[in-house]
Amino acid sequence: MIIECKLELMKEGYGTLYEIENRMRKFAKLKMELEYGLNWQVKITKELKYITTPFEQLYFHQLVSFYKKVPPLTSSIPSTLYLRLYKLNTTRNKIAHNHLISKLELNELIDIKNRLDKLLIL
Repeated sequence: MIIECKLELMKEGYGTLYEIENRMRKFAKLKMELEYGLNWQVKITKELKYITTPFEQLYFHQLVSFYKKVPPLTSSIPSTLYLRLYKLNTTRNKIAHNHLISKLELNELIDIKNRLDKLLIL
């Protein structure tokens, strides 16, 4: 019974994290295409020399930083939520490395996801 509860907690945590990351990727891609056109990745790497990793290959922490560094996205997420996303990397690492997360961490994931759902409208 305890193992099943932990399994459900981790499954929900992974699923919620997946939704957060993919919502952020889809929104960023849409916003960048509207701002720079379909060839936005080429344009952005020329304009912002410090962005060297292809967008699809960004790790979660890099994706969060991308929102803070790239002008069309900087105003998309309030600074308080950005800070929560930045701190979320610890929970993300627990999930990725198969370490049990707490109910509190799961609730934080769910709250962040709900806030992003309201902000990042596709």
